[in-house]
Amino acid sequence: MSRAPSPIVLPPAKRIPKLVSEYLTPPDTLFTFEFDTYDIDESFLLKNIVGHIFLRMMQDTDWRGGGEIGSTSSSSSSNICGLASPEHHGTLATFIHLVCNHYRNNPYHNFQHAVNVLHSTYILLHRAHYLPRIPPAFVFATLIAALCHDVDHPGNTNSYEIHSNSALAMLYNDNSVLENHHCHLTFTLLEQSGLKNVLLNTVGVDGYRACRQVIIACILGTDMSKHSELLRTFEAATALVPAAAAAAPAVGAGANDIRDDSDDGEEKGGSVFGTEEAVLLLKCVVHFADLSNGTKHFEAVHFWSTKISEEFWIQSLHEEQLGLPSLSFMKARDPLSMCVNELMFLRNHVLPMWEGWVRKCPDMHFLVEAIQRNIREWEALEQDYRHTHEIHSLTF
Repeated sequence: MSRAPSPIVLPPAKRIPKLVSEYLTPPDTLFTFEFDTYDIDESFLLKNIVGHIFLRMMQDTDWRGGGEIGSTSSSSSSNICGLASPEHHGTLATFIHLVCNHYRNNPYHNFQHAVNVLHSTYILLHRAHYLPRIPPAFVFATLIAALCHDVDHPGNTNSYEIHSNSALAMLYNDNSVLENHHCHLTFTLLEQSGLKNVLLNTVGVDGYRACRQVIIACILGTDMSKHSELLRTFEAATALVPAAAAAAPAVGAGANDIRDDSDDGEEKGGSVFGTEEAVLLLKCVVHFADLSNGTKHFEAVHFWSTKISEEFWIQSLHEEQLGLPSLSFMKARDPLSMCVNELMFLRNHVLPMWEGWVRKCPDMHFLVEAIQRNIREWEALEQDYRHTHEIHSLTF
C-alpha cells in the first residue's frame, strides 16, 4: 500500500508592518500645539501617532511641492514622492518599531518624550510656513532626527558620562557624548530596518549624504552646552525669517492649529533655502522642539517637570555613590525645589529662546504667552508652598 505524499508546508508569509492602524483613531488635537504625550504611555499608541505624523508630512510635502536637494526654486519636482509610496510604509514602520525598542524606560528621556519632540518639530515647521522652502527629503531627515534624538539615552547627562569615564565618553572623547551616541545608533537602525536603502534609492547617494548631514546636525544640536551659541546663530540668520511673516494673520481662534491649513506653498513660501541655511534652520527647530514643554498646558508642563526632576535625582544618587561631582539642583525632590528649578529654567533659557523664535515668526506669539502663563502658575505654586510650610528662603 503506497503512502500518501506528505503535504507541502509553505513558510508563513512575511508580515509587513503597517505604518498606522486602521483600528486606532489619532487624537483630535494631534495637529495642534495643544497635543502632548504626557497621558499616552502605551508604545503601540505612540508608534501609531508617529506613523500619522510621517503620513501628514508626506501629504504636505507632496502637495506643497518643496524642491529637490540643492534646488533654488520652490517649483522643482520632489523625489520624496518615491518614499511616500505605500510599498515603503512597512520599512518605515519597521524603523519606528526598532527606534521605540531602543528607547530605555527612563522617567523623562523615553519614547514618550521622543514622540513629543517629533510632533513639535513638524508642527513648528508647518505653522511657521517653512515647509515650502525646505527640500522634502530634508524634512523627512529632520523628523528622523527628532524621533531619534535621545535614542538609547541612559538617563544621565553628558557630565556624568565624562566624570565617570564611561565607555561612551572614551569613545567620543568627551565631546557631545550622548548626542554622538544617538547619532550613531540612528544610522545603525536606518540600516537594520532597510530604510537607508529606501532613502538611497529615493534621493541617490548625494541626496542621502545631504540627509545624513541634516540628521547629524539636528541631533548634535540638542546638546545643551551649545544652547547659547545656537540661539545667537539663529537670531543672526536674517534669511530664516519666513516669507509669510510680513503678512502674518492675526492671532486668534485656530492660531495654534494646522488641521485645516491648506495654504498654497508658493504664496507663503518663497525660494527654497540653500543647503547651509536649511541645515541651520532644521537644527534650530529640533532644539526648539526639544525645549517645547514650557509652551504646553500646565498639566503637561508639571508632568514633565516631575519626570525630569526624578531622573536628575536618580543621577545624583549614583554620583554620590561613586564620589562624583553633583549639581545641587539635581538633588531636588520636594515641591518647592522643583518650583524654583522650573522658574529658573523657564525664565533664563526657555522664555528668551522662544522670544527669539517669535521675533522671526510674530504670528506665533501665543507660544510666548503660554510660557508666561506657565511661569505665573509656577510662581503661584511656589508662593503657596512657602506660605503653607512657612519657608522664607531655600538653600541647597
